[in-house]
Amino acid sequence: MSLYKLTAIGSLLLALLGTGAATAATDSPVSIGKLLIVGGALQRDNEAIYRAFLNSLPRPDGDPIAIVPVASGQPVKSAQTFREHLIGYGVAPERVIIVPLAVKDDPSTAAVNESAWRKAAYDQQVVGRLQGVGGVWFTGGDQMRIATSLLDQNSSDSPLLRRLREMLAAGAVIGGTSAGAAMMSDPMIAAGDSLTALNFGFASSYAAIDEQEKGRLFLSAGLGFFTAGLVDQHFDRKARLGRLALALTKMPSPRRLGFGVDENSAMLVSIKARRFRVIGPGNVTVLDGRRAVFSVDDNRLKAEHLQIHVLSDGDVFNIANAQAMIAADKKPVVGNEAFAYRPHSGGGIAVGNPRVDQILGFDLLDNSRTTRVERYSFTGAGHGVIYRFRQTDHSMGYWRYDNAGRDQYTALNVLFDIIPVNLSVEPLPQR
Repeated sequence: MSLYKLTAIGSLLLALLGTGAATAATDSPVSIGKLLIVGGALQRDNEAIYRAFLNSLPRPDGDPIAIVPVASGQPVKSAQTFREHLIGYGVAPERVIIVPLAVKDDPSTAAVNESAWRKAAYDQQVVGRLQGVGGVWFTGGDQMRIATSLLDQNSSDSPLLRRLREMLAAGAVIGGTSAGAAMMSDPMIAAGDSLTALNFGFASSYAAIDEQEKGRLFLSAGLGFFTAGLVDQHFDRKARLGRLALALTKMPSPRRLGFGVDENSAMLVSIKARRFRVIGPGNVTVLDGRRAVFSVDDNRLKAEHLQIHVLSDGDVFNIANAQAMIAADKKPVVGNEAFAYRPHSGGGIAVGNPRVDQILGFDLLDNSRTTRVERYSFTGAGHGVIYRFRQTDHSMGYWRYDNAGRDQYTALNVLFDIIPVNLSVEPLPQR
């Protein structure tokens, strides 16, 4: 099996991978590598994230880049799209290669049967040609396809995964979006929505990608490039705070940390320094459950004394000591609050500030009238939860306008509880 080329590059690319690039990468001293974990829905014009990936290469102007499209239901198309984006940011076409690893065939690419690529992770020819590659990108799709392709039935590394670990240790950057973010931790979150997970617990199996949108929480073996805790993605739009909290109950206490990455946003992780920087218009939420109290009754989670930090663009978080370095242009808000109103305790589309960063910013830390905010969510059958956010003397908040003129908050050291409840909703009788 050979590395699949989407354009007529000819034998030049294969020669580059087999000789000169390997020499350059091994002769140059490099530090341990980096991870670029993108929360999904990466926009083509998000230059900051693309530049972060390219600048993290050991040789930003010369290293080959490999794209792994195994998560996608359209492997060739997804790889081609990301390749075009890289070229748009100045990467020479011959530097970009496609690793022929896929699970699902795309009928629209009639010239290629991608399902024939299932065993590429065990093909030594493919593995050998990654020598000298400085960056690897995993596309979005279904993270279970990544895990089952790169791990065997005993969750042991395939030859390709062993090679990726060697590359990362030698200074390469491994990035990914959506499914390519979820697979970064081990275990990884494979499926489930917050409301179902909090009310009905864990699933025992995984059937299809649709379960990522609705269902019980399912954890599976991940690739474990990121070892500090659990990674979750599409965090803001898909309201995944609750499922991340439940997932933490399966983690050993020292690793009971969750990292939720919003769409079109990223965390750039320096493994050696054990810290990350936030990039993009959204947030990275750090959920600390190391001192929390968890209990489960009839599959329903109650969690008390979780600690939550919501970081925004430019903030740096030290994973080793859980300390944040705030971007210099952000102003403290606690003690200098802009608002003084009583926020609604409620939920649903009629309640403002639906995002967690907005709740902690506008309604809590930048608001002198309250030190506690609650939000309710419930199913049609009345199974519900209360999210309770509590400000303490240790809570801190920061604010700025971002480049688009939007309010952007950072919140630190806020306490977070999850309380199961039963609710009954009845319409008023007609008169």
